[in-house]
Amino acid sequence: MKSKLLALVGLLLFAFCVSAQHVFLVSLVSKDTTYFINEPQRFLSAKAIARRQKFSIPISENDFPLSKLFIGLLQQNGYEPITQSKWLNAIVVKATSKRAGDTLKQFAGVKEVKYLGVQKPIQTNPMEQADINEMLRVLDAKFENKEKLLADTIRYGKAWNQVEMLNVHTLHKQGYEGNNVLVAVLDAGFNNVHKLPVFKKLFDENRIVTTVDFVQKDSMVFEDDDHGMAVLSCMAGNINGEFVGTAPQASYALLRSEYARTEMPIEEIYWAEAIEFADSMGADIVNSSLGYNEFDDASFNHVYKDLNGKKSIISQAASLAVSKGMVVVVSAGNEGDEDWRFVSVPADVAEVITVGAVSPDGYLAAFSSIGPTADKRIKPNVVAQGDNVWVASTHGVFYQGDGTSYACPLLTGAIACLMQAHPSKNPIQIMEAIHQSANRYDKPNVFYGYGIPDMELAHRLLSQDSIQKFSVIDAKVLGDKKIHVAFYAMQPTKVSVILRDELEQIVYKDDVAVKRKGVHRIGFKKSNKLKKGIYSLQILTKEHTYTQTINLH
Repeated sequence: MKSKLLALVGLLLFAFCVSAQHVFLVSLVSKDTTYFINEPQRFLSAKAIARRQKFSIPISENDFPLSKLFIGLLQQNGYEPITQSKWLNAIVVKATSKRAGDTLKQFAGVKEVKYLGVQKPIQTNPMEQADINEMLRVLDAKFENKEKLLADTIRYGKAWNQVEMLNVHTLHKQGYEGNNVLVAVLDAGFNNVHKLPVFKKLFDENRIVTTVDFVQKDSMVFEDDDHGMAVLSCMAGNINGEFVGTAPQASYALLRSEYARTEMPIEEIYWAEAIEFADSMGADIVNSSLGYNEFDDASFNHVYKDLNGKKSIISQAASLAVSKGMVVVVSAGNEGDEDWRFVSVPADVAEVITVGAVSPDGYLAAFSSIGPTADKRIKPNVVAQGDNVWVASTHGVFYQGDGTSYACPLLTGAIACLMQAHPSKNPIQIMEAIHQSANRYDKPNVFYGYGIPDMELAHRLLSQDSIQKFSVIDAKVLGDKKIHVAFYAMQPTKVSVILRDELEQIVYKDDVAVKRKGVHRIGFKKSNKLKKGIYSLQILTKEHTYTQTINLH
């Protein structure tokens, strides 16, 4: 019996070796194509071209598709193309021998060949779904005893706290719910999205623009992993009085770039191809609750020095995506309480908005990955609720989940609303407003970044172009218990703040020198040492005086 088992094991190992598919990334020297910069309509959508024109972004050769002739040549020589990146001018192929890489290097026009390991077979059957009924019963019982919601919060149901934390409901009240903004969601699958009531309005109103599976090269994304479904619910969920996400009226492109059963380097190229597609079809903003630092084959793992925003393939693609005019929002990662601790890639990219996680009360979630990057930049950029987040399940009910995967889409949806209100603002302007609106802007750190953004304040910050004089945008006490003032200055000036108590006695005074024109956000030192009470706040420049009541509590 034992000898038969050993023979069977040997046979299986032999079969695996024979059928093993070795994967290579082939980088090319140039784009040998028949495309031209003055004919972008041949390879970009009208919406993608319009975005470039709006932000004065030139069409470049990295927008060209890869050479079909070269791809055909690879196929003729026995190499099977798997995926590709036009921005990185590279194609991924597989072959039955690891030595095939040496032959690939001999092809004319090949710049570099990189081995990506052995590709495991991709299963086409749906992911097994966890039995969460008991967990749902417990969570629903807890929710029954939640405090009563105020009249203007009833619409959001279970999602109220995670929406209110970002103050995005104030944008919704002004009619900014993501209308006419296209959000590309890159994830591992969107199981059952087409059947769940929480997404019904998306289909009724034709706001699922496209679905593409870059792993299996088809359009079927509803039978795969359910991670993307839960992520999507944070933004697009819309059942009045039960659950409403942060961008209930946006349009969505659902793009599968992750094979959840494995962790392989090729998934970074799937991601690159997906975000290139998002650009080509004219997406305005990208949500990616995916990140990479460890792989099934540890020899491909990233190391800390890779976190410079430029080393990894996925980070290069993310940076290029922003350069094309898209806002890119990514999760920080969930390794904050593990040995790795740091953000994953592409969360290390300077131009992307990296989102960490906090509890419902605004305290850092232990699992939220931290910075700094290898080149000592602040990451994450900001934080949103990622602990006890209400999300949809494939069963059609809601449960509480944890992860920066959920903090990320909550902010992405909020930014989509901001982009509806300010369609002329480019990704860097959007990111700066998000930073300036956050509650730790004056003192960012590697745990919270700039803190929790305030979308109403970001909206007001972005509205200052029409102001032709010094103006106070916002003055209030934030989480650090200090008085924070946001204002717009037309020129360098001195700003004074005076605080008087109920007896009109001056209890605090400070001066700040403003050295440039534009929006500024400052926190007044030592103002957190004042006693609780009602105060009169006066903000003065040489030409202007602003007064308001402020409550220190």
